[in-house]
Amino acid sequence: MPKKLSYSHNLQKFIAIIIQVVNGFINQEGEYGKVPKPGGNSGIIAFTTTEDSITVKFKDGWHYIYNTIRPGVTDVDHMIAMAKAGSGLHGYINRKIRNNHFHKFR
Repeated sequence: MPKKLSYSHNLQKFIAIIIQVVNGFINQEGEYGKVPKPGGNSGIIAFTTTEDSITVKFKDGWHYIYNTIRPGVTDVDHMIAMAKAGSGLHGYINRKIRNNHFHKFR
């Protein structure tokens, strides 16, 4: 029985993230954050966050969801802080996170 609850809980979280992502990408003037590009060399063009996730949109059109499941709370907290500060997120993903994302889509 606990596995069923865990699966259901994770599915509900995933659906909530997808809804938030879709709303964020449709309403770009609202909660969607444009990443400032002081050096202009980041591969990230935008991001959107929830309480426990960040979705990053890259120049190649791919969107990556990072959350408390993958890569985990500590990394997601760092990523959200870097995204809001407009600095360091792309390098952090390349160096530490790599392919440890929860989901990706176009």
